Amino acid sequence: MNFEKIQNIKLSLMEVVDEVNMDRKKLEFIVRASISINLEDLEFERSKSTITTISNDMFDTIKSNVKLPSVNYLGIWIKYDGEVFDNSIKLQTLEDIKNYSSEEVNPIYEFIMMTIPEQ
Repeated sequence: MNFEKIQNIKLSLMEVVDEVNMDRKKLEFIVRASISINLEDLEFERSKSTITTISNDMFDTIKSNVKLPSVNYLGIWIKYDGEVFDNSIKLQTLEDIKNYSSEEVNPIYEFIMMTIPEQ
């Protein structure tokens, strides 16, 4: 992965309001809180370590500001090499990713890797 091509990251905590089409696994959400960072405005070496740190800090910040029990999904929008890729995941699934492996796994970083198509 070429981390230099990541231009923007946006995270949103969301609440499911409707299961639009479960055959295609489409859900409708209300965004309860969002945080984003434009990496093009910052000068630093983009690496796995720095992207992991930034995304974890963003997630911790947004999580600490939203106390709604109905928030159960994390949405992500990543601008990578001029294209925007989006995805959503249950917060419980993030916890499961973290607890699944005996190695230390960073669920937010793994979610980013799941969102950006293989390059």
